[in-house]
Amino acid sequence: MLRGRDVDEIKELKREGLSIRAISRLTGYDRKTISRYLLAPGGRPVYGPRPVQMGKLEPFKQYLKERLKAGVWNAQVLFRELRERNYGGGYSTLTEWLRPQRKDALTVAVRRFETLPGKQAQVDWGHLGSLSEASAEHMLWGFLAREPLLRALELCGQRGLGSRSWQLGRGPPWRGTHRGT
Repeated sequence: MLRGRDVDEIKELKREGLSIRAISRLTGYDRKTISRYLLAPGGRPVYGPRPVQMGKLEPFKQYLKERLKAGVWNAQVLFRELRERNYGGGYSTLTEWLRPQRKDALTVAVRRFETLPGKQAQVDWGHLGSLSEASAEHMLWGFLAREPLLRALELCGQRGLGSRSWQLGRGPPWRGTHRGT
């Protein structure tokens, strides 16, 4: 089958007045081939998209996805398992398929973002233990406030959970601040 530009060349030579035999000598194509393309109504071949062929790895992709979810990413191990399941393809076919799968698995699920100082902080609250004082046991509560951009950390502690302890001016009985990495 001739390419489109070859058919165009044959038709141009015919328009210039050359015989089929002369065109055959110039182009190197057989006389019958030249006649067929000159007599054809469309003349120029039309190529459609090729049908997608199923690769050797295709029947095993579901199994591979299950193994990847199970945490098996080693190509040698997967290749051995596929061979046991009558896989007829090569090792490089498997590794070429695995490469983009690995890139997708490495994408970060949560992206960290920074805000301006004073706009956002992280605060954790919890029970720190108990204090024994004058034959009484007091529960010790505390919270940790962290301002990420300034890398400032403040730890505050308080006996009891009453709001009176935290009211105006009193503040917690002890406080510590740390700046650094």
